[in-house]
Amino acid sequence: MHSDVRVEDVLRALGTSKRYHICQYVWLFLSMLTVTYGILGYVFVGKSVTSQCATLSTQSTDGILASINVPAIDVVGIDSIYNECTVDVTVNTATTSQTVVVGCLDGQDFGSLRFTSVVSEFGLVCDRKIQSRLPQFLVLAGEAFGAITIPLLADRLGRKPMIITAHAATLLLTVAMAFSRSIVELTILKAFSGIFIEGVLLVLVTMALELTLTKERKILAFFLLFSWSIAGLTLSAIGFSLRLMSWRTIQYALAAGSLVVFAQILILNESIRWLFAVGRYKSAQRLVEFAAEVNGVDVDEKLIYGVGHKDEEDVITTTTPAPTTNSNPANGTTPASEDTPTETSVPDVTPTETSVSGDTPTGTSITEDTTTETSVPEVTPTGTSIPEDKPAGTSIREDTLTETSGPEDTPTRTHVPEGAPIRTSVPEDASQPATSVGTAATTSTAIAPILVAGTASEISTRPRVVTTHTGFKEDIDSPNCCAFARNKHLLINLIIFVYIWFVIGFSYYTLYLTESSLADDLYLNFTINVLSELPAAIILLFAVDSIGRKKTIFLFLGTAVGFLTLSTIVRLFAGPGVTSVALPLFGFLGKLGVAGTYYTLFLYVEETLPTTYRLIGFGTAGMSGKLGALGAPFMVFVAEDMPWFPTALISALLFIAIFVAIPLPETKGKDLPQTVDDIEELYRD
Repeated sequence: MHSDVRVEDVLRALGTSKRYHICQYVWLFLSMLTVTYGILGYVFVGKSVTSQCATLSTQSTDGILASINVPAIDVVGIDSIYNECTVDVTVNTATTSQTVVVGCLDGQDFGSLRFTSVVSEFGLVCDRKIQSRLPQFLVLAGEAFGAITIPLLADRLGRKPMIITAHAATLLLTVAMAFSRSIVELTILKAFSGIFIEGVLLVLVTMALELTLTKERKILAFFLLFSWSIAGLTLSAIGFSLRLMSWRTIQYALAAGSLVVFAQILILNESIRWLFAVGRYKSAQRLVEFAAEVNGVDVDEKLIYGVGHKDEEDVITTTTPAPTTNSNPANGTTPASEDTPTETSVPDVTPTETSVSGDTPTGTSITEDTTTETSVPEVTPTGTSIPEDKPAGTSIREDTLTETSGPEDTPTRTHVPEGAPIRTSVPEDASQPATSVGTAATTSTAIAPILVAGTASEISTRPRVVTTHTGFKEDIDSPNCCAFARNKHLLINLIIFVYIWFVIGFSYYTLYLTESSLADDLYLNFTINVLSELPAAIILLFAVDSIGRKKTIFLFLGTAVGFLTLSTIVRLFAGPGVTSVALPLFGFLGKLGVAGTYYTLFLYVEETLPTTYRLIGFGTAGMSGKLGALGAPFMVFVAEDMPWFPTALISALLFIAIFVAIPLPETKGKDLPQTVDDIEELYRD
C-alpha cells in the first residue's frame, strides 16, 4: 500500500456505522450459518442411536448349536440376552446348560429410529464404530487443508471471489450429502466440504476486520462470536425438532443455511484495504466513491487519490522533442528560442523548486493558475554559448504533461505515476543550471549533463530512468510465507499462535463433539456449549479495550483451566447428586473460557499480521487449530471408558498455553498493521 493513503482515515470518513457498512456486515455474518452447520451439523446427522443385536434367526440358532455340538433334538430351551454388540446365548439340555457369546449375527436392531442417523442407517456400531467418526474427522482435516489454501488464493485473487466460490461449493456439497447411499460417499463429500467451510470462515472474518476501524474491532469480535452462538442455537433447534425424522431431512435443512450466497453475489463488495494493498487503486477509488454515495457522505479526494498509481492509472508523461538552432551573432551567444520551450507540468498541489548553479540567475514566475515557463538555450551542432547573465524561468501547469525539448534522434517518453514527483537534475560535476521540480515522493528523472567549456555549453539528452516509490518493499512485504522466516517477531507471533490455536481447536471441538462432556443428554450438552459462548462474547466486548488483548487471553485461559479442572475432580470423586448439578455449571464456565479464547484469537492474530499476507498467517494458525481438532471425534471412545479424561487433558494443555502467550505484544489501540515495519513498532511500544 502506498504510504500516502491511510485506509483508517478513508473508513472513518465513510462512517462505519452507516448503511454501506451495516449491509456488508449483515451479509458477511449470515455466512456463519454455513460455517456452523457445516462444522457441527454432523453432531445431529451422525448422532448415537440406542441399539442392540437383532433377534437371532432360526438359521443363526442352528449354527450356534452346531458350533457347540449340541443336537437340536436334545435342546429343551434357549435363553438369549441381547446386548449392543453381542448376544449371550444359553443352551439348556436335559443334563447340561451351556452359554455362548456371539456377535450380532443378524445385524442391529435400532427400532423405529433407524433412519434418524447416519450411524443407524449404515449400521456404524460395534466393529464399524470408528467409521461413524470418519466424516467428522475428515471435515476437520479438510478445514486444515482449506485454512492454508483458501487464504493464499484470497490474498492473490481477492476476498470476494474466494468467499463466494467457497460458499457456493459448500452449498452444493451439503445438498449432495443428502443423496449419499453409503458411508464412503458421505465421508468423501464431507472431506471436500471442510476445505470450503474453512475458506468461508477465514475470509469472512478477514473481510469484516478489514472493514472495521481500530477502535471498533472489539465490537466486531463480539458480533462474530454472537453470530456463531445464534447459528448454534438455530442448529440445536433444527436437531431437536427433526430428531424423529430422517437424517437426510436434517441435511436439507443444513443446506438451506447456505442459500445466503445468492444474495452475497449481488450485494457483497471487495475489501477496500485489500484493493489498496495490492495496488488496484482505480477499483479501490470507485468502491470508496460508491460507499460514500450509499452512506450519503462526502470524502475528501486527498484521502483516496493521494496514492502512487501504477502504469495503468493516470500518468505524467515526459517527452523530449528536438530543439532548433538560432545563433545570435551580435554577442556570440545563442539566446533561448521561444519555439523550443521546455514545459513541466504537475498537479497544482505539487511544490516546485528551481535551482541554478554558477552565476546564472534564476527567475521564477508562478501565476495564479500555477503556470511557469522555462526557456532553454538553442542548441547548435557544435556547441551553444550561454551568457552568464541569461535568466531562466520555470513554468508549471495543472495538466499532467511534461515536455522537454531535445535532439530529434533521442526522444524519450517516460510514464510516471500521477502524484509522484519529477526531479530534473544534473550530475554533481555539471556547471550549468539544473531545474528541479519535486514533491514528497522519490520519483526522479535525470537529464544528461551540460558540459561547459569557457563560455560555451553543450547540451545533450540521454534516456532517463524513472523509479516510482509505491511504499511496497518487495523483499520484505511480498505476500508469501518466506516473510515469516525473515522477520524474528513475525516468526515468534506465528509459532505462539500455532500452539495456542492447536490447543484451543482440540479443546473447543472435543467439548462439542463429546456428547456427554458437559451434560448427559445430547441436546442439553450441545445447548450448554452454545449458551456458554454468549457471555464469553459480552466479556470479550468489554475486556479487549479495557484490559487489552493479551490480558483478555489470560483471563479466558485461566477461567477455562480452573473450571474444567473442577469438572474433572467432580467426575472422579463426587456422587451422582452433586454431579448432576455441578457438571453442567462447571462445564458451562469452562467452555466459556475456551470459547472466549477462541474468538479473541480471531481478533488478536489478525492484529499482529500485515495486510499483504494477513490471510496466509491467519490461515496457518487456523490450520493448526484444525489439526488439533482432528483428535476431538475420537475422544468420544476414550470418554466411554474414562469420562474424566477429556477435561483433564484439556486443562493441562491450556495451562501450558498461558505461559506460551507471555511474549506476545499488546495491540490495544493500534492501527491494523499494513507492513512488517508496523509489526516492529508493536514490539517497540
